[in-house]
Amino acid sequence: RRHDRRGEGLRLTWRDLDLALAVEDSDRPDVAYDGALYDRQLGELLDSLHVTTPVDLMGLSYGGYITGHFVATHASRVRTLTLMDPAASSSVMPTVIGMPVIGNWIWQVTRAPNAARGQPSDFLHPERWPDWVARYEPQMRYRGFGRALRRSAIHSSKTDYAAHYAAVGKTGIPVLLVWGKQDSTVSIALSPIVRDRIPGIEYVVVDSAGHLPALEQSVLVHAKLLAFLAKHAP
Repeated sequence: RRHDRRGEGLRLTWRDLDLALAVEDSDRPDVAYDGALYDRQLGELLDSLHVTTPVDLMGLSYGGYITGHFVATHASRVRTLTLMDPAASSSVMPTVIGMPVIGNWIWQVTRAPNAARGQPSDFLHPERWPDWVARYEPQMRYRGFGRALRRSAIHSSKTDYAAHYAAVGKTGIPVLLVWGKQDSTVSIALSPIVRDRIPGIEYVVVDSAGHLPALEQSVLVHAKLLAFLAKHAP
């Protein structure tokens, strides 16, 4: 994809399926952007490809919420879960943003147009990724981009992440947690919300990396990930 935040190299070893999020290469349907939506879409993706054996799920940032939700509700379809700098805290959302009409207007005028500009802050060294904003911008032209962002943000603001990851922990699915030590988007200080609620979790701190450790420290992250997958391979 144009704006792939996971890094390269894994396709050489593992069959790779990619679920596009609301702000990526999806059609941005006019629906609620909640766990049920992504559960349904991920299940439909697996069904359409006739994938009947358990899969290894990986979720970055808000994708950590999405994949974790699927694990909690469809544990029999999952072999392992890898979380990279996952969403772990609810942000306070101004009441007006959730209001019909006016909330959407404010979001479309003040938040959506600036979505690309903030993307470089995901890196510890954004100067090494000079084209990152340009790679993000094409999706902003898709109809429904701002709406999808707003609804996702509203749902996230109401999510109890501690309970969410506790539900993941109850499944017994093996989990690998990878976190960039210098992440300024989702601070590593939030990692106990995840670690303390998933028994047996494997935890890897990646130094010299921000919110996208698979890109900034790809060799290290890929080695840890492939070792984890190999350990739990059938």
